[in-house]
Amino acid sequence: MCRGRGAGRRVRPVGVVALAATVALGLGIAVPTGVAAATAPSVYVTNTNGDTVTVLSKSLNEITSISGFNDPVAVAFTPNGKTAYVADNGGDSGTTIGVIDTRTRTTLPDITLPTGAGPVALAVTPDGQTLYVALIDGYVSVISTATNTVTTTIPVATFGNLGGIVISPDGSTVYASLSSGSAVYVISTASNTVVGSPITVGGSPEGMAITRDGLTLYVGNYHSGSVSVVDTATASVTNTIDVGTGSNPADVAVTKNQKYVFVTNVPDFAHVTVIKTSNDHLKEIPGFDSPIGVATDGNDAYVANDSGTDQVFKVSPTRIVTTLHHGLSDEFPAGIAVQP
Repeated sequence: MCRGRGAGRRVRPVGVVALAATVALGLGIAVPTGVAAATAPSVYVTNTNGDTVTVLSKSLNEITSISGFNDPVAVAFTPNGKTAYVADNGGDSGTTIGVIDTRTRTTLPDITLPTGAGPVALAVTPDGQTLYVALIDGYVSVISTATNTVTTTIPVATFGNLGGIVISPDGSTVYASLSSGSAVYVISTASNTVVGSPITVGGSPEGMAITRDGLTLYVGNYHSGSVSVVDTATASVTNTIDVGTGSNPADVAVTKNQKYVFVTNVPDFAHVTVIKTSNDHLKEIPGFDSPIGVATDGNDAYVANDSGTDQVFKVSPTRIVTTLHHGLSDEFPAGIAVQP
């Protein structure tokens, strides 16, 4: 997750790698009559100033806009693509997680969080039973997807701010970054407790991404201008990649084939850095003014531009492929995720 600087708002896009199955269909929620069901996978973008979620086609044609949110900064899908969860940050004091039925593109009842929680990132276990939410106050809320209620809240770094959260592909481990420090905390999903010592990374770690095989965690260090490469087996940093003078890594996403890592940098550097994992070669892609959220799809990525220009980009490992100016002015896109 990241700290955006658009219009003085602090926004954190979602860490997009942690996705999982859901039991939302088992809740007995009916599809409204007369509402056409969505079919093709879409791209969902949270707009912090607009308090909306924009739905785009993968070719970046705008489909619709869903309202009813409060400073939404992050969105994550279940792997069957039928449910999306939205972090309503509420200016760092939001107390709800929005829920979207993607078949009808309508909202379902919110999930209530502890007062003053300020959700900044979301991740769902691969079995679909549990949603983990990183909170600005240093806690992680654990939510049952069967009942959409908080079952417990884990104290992670109670004197600091969390920035990002991802879950290992086997569902055993949650990683939460401490954006007000230089650490990534490890949580066991079996006990819902912090285990071992924090992993020391660069300054202000925000967005994170884990490879499909679960062996490597990439951590964007906002204030250090670097990406830490973590060996998850040993919970230790094996490499630190400098992504450019003046860069502020915000969000991170890795392709499914594990060949490329996309890193957004804000606000002054304003590039997307692509890391080729085989040799750590860097490719800087210009053409942005405040790239924040990033989500991969195949070998490409979608990037939300957190500025009054309200742009969303489709980016290959070498260049910008497509640009969309969406919605009203000053919506400030932030979190982004690709529907499975």
